[in-house]
Amino acid sequence: FVLITGYFMVNSNSHVLPKFLKLYLQVFTTSVIFDVAFILIGEASIDSVEWRRDLLPLISGNWWFASTYLIALPFIPFVNRMLRSLDRRQHLTLIVMLLLAWFLIPTFTHSSMYGSFVIMFMTMYIIGAFIRLYPESFNRKPGFYASCTLASIALMAALIMLVDLVGPIENLRPFESTLAWGSDSSVIVVLVATLTFLTFRQIDVGCIRWVNLVASTTFGIYLIQEHHLFREWIFGVLDMGAQYD
Repeated sequence: FVLITGYFMVNSNSHVLPKFLKLYLQVFTTSVIFDVAFILIGEASIDSVEWRRDLLPLISGNWWFASTYLIALPFIPFVNRMLRSLDRRQHLTLIVMLLLAWFLIPTFTHSSMYGSFVIMFMTMYIIGAFIRLYPESFNRKPGFYASCTLASIALMAALIMLVDLVGPIENLRPFESTLAWGSDSSVIVVLVATLTFLTFRQIDVGCIRWVNLVASTTFGIYLIQEHHLFREWIFGVLDMGAQYD
């Protein structure tokens, strides 16, 4: 999603304030509506609801992705001006430095390099922008990128299985946990995401109204399932702990 945002917004000169307010309103209303709903049906009491966190979702980071998006959004116009002022080599060098500092090193060490979701967001945004600004660098056929995508997914699966077979090895991060290869800061995850985006970028999937209708609801569904009261309730109903394995 962030790659798509960078791809389409890097050349945009529109104001971000309307986007910010619209998105914030969705997050805020979802938070309040579900708090009230769970109080009314008796699944939560007024005293048990963390009102400060729910009424100020941006400050609390209650929704990690939506909060990150909201925090990053006001900076996008400035980032766009910076990126458009760079040449291809400078832009690529910036991407390499970001990947090295906040993805490659954390994948192989215990250090988070003082990273954050906002830095991860901006890194993916800058990669998406590079693909848009320099399309000649990605003129291979979709089949090539599809093959690379499947190969990168297979690589991730193989590494995770390898950790299961030989790990955990204490103080050796790549073999300390399977999450070393599948976490938000994994360089393999960035590779899979980018190759997947490049695969579908050149494919004309047409326009199917019911697909677009379903797709338009997915952010709302995300906000619902990320609400802490709803998540606790649905995990209990589905007995997620017992089904985890």
